[in-house]
Amino acid sequence: MMAIKKMKFIIIAVIMAITFSSCWLKPINYNDRELVPYLAAIAKAKQLRDSLGFSAVSEKAKITLEKNGDGYDAMLHVYQSISSRTIAFKRVGSGYIWIGEQEIFTGPRKFDTPDGELNETITLNYEVEPISGYPLNKLSLIYDGPDSSYTPPNVLSISESHKIIKRWMLSSTPSKR
Repeated sequence: MMAIKKMKFIIIAVIMAITFSSCWLKPINYNDRELVPYLAAIAKAKQLRDSLGFSAVSEKAKITLEKNGDGYDAMLHVYQSISSRTIAFKRVGSGYIWIGEQEIFTGPRKFDTPDGELNETITLNYEVEPISGYPLNKLSLIYDGPDSSYTPPNVLSISESHKIIKRWMLSSTPSKR
C-alpha cells in the first residue's frame, strides 16, 4: 500500500515538473547563441517595429526566455533602462517569426491610484496573431498617468508618444504633479 502511494506521488511530481518547466522563464544573455533566432526574427520585422515606435533591444538588457505560451511558441521578456517589454514569436520551420510585442515606457511623474502611488506609463501593443486580446494589426497606445490630455476620449499619437518618451529619457528626477 505504501509503495502505491509513493508511486502515485512520484508520477504526480513528474507530471507537474514537465508541465511547469515548459513555462518557466530562463535567463539568457544578449550574446547567447540561443537568442540568435529571436534576434533574427526581430530584425526581419524591423521596418514595422520602427514604424510603430518600438525601441531596439539593448545589448545591456536583462532578458528571459519563455517557451510554449498560450498563443505563441516563445516569448522574450526584456528589461532595459526606461522600458520593459514582451516579444512573442511563432515557430516556422527551423526558425521563428515575430508575431507581436508590448513595450511599457515608464515616466518620471507619480500619481495616486487605488493600488497606491505609481509612475506614469505609455504602453505600445501590437499583435499580428492573437496573443493577449488586443485588436490584430492595429497599434494600441495607452497612456496611464496624471495628464488627462492623453487619456480617453483623447488619443495619443505615435509622434506625441515619441516626444513624451524622449522627454522622459532626458528627465532624471521624478516629480509628483
